[in-house]
Amino acid sequence: MTLFQWIFGTLCALVALRHLVRLARGNGSRLAGMFWGLLWAGAAVTIFRPGVTGELAALFGIGRGADLVMYLGLLAGIVVTRYFYSRTRRLENLIAELVRAEAIRHSKEPVIGS
Repeated sequence: MTLFQWIFGTLCALVALRHLVRLARGNGSRLAGMFWGLLWAGAAVTIFRPGVTGELAALFGIGRGADLVMYLGLLAGIVVTRYFYSRTRRLENLIAELVRAEAIRHSKEPVIGS
């Protein structure tokens, strides 16, 4: 085992354990706790046993494990970007509705003949 595996594999495993302990205590969202715990545990496994990505890639018909990791990262980036874009658009629409309602509420009646 290399120094990198000892240091970063252990760190990933500890972060995964932290998320799973928080999940067991009921702190935070259950879905988020499971997601982050499994993500960090997966990172620890791939650091301690790098060949596992090659084995998984072969199951999907991809040549190299690094390519599989890159594809998954790219897809995750697209999903996250789309999520935050949609959320930002929703907030912009809510702010526009609020400003419109306040403008109407604070508008003065037009004075006829002045």
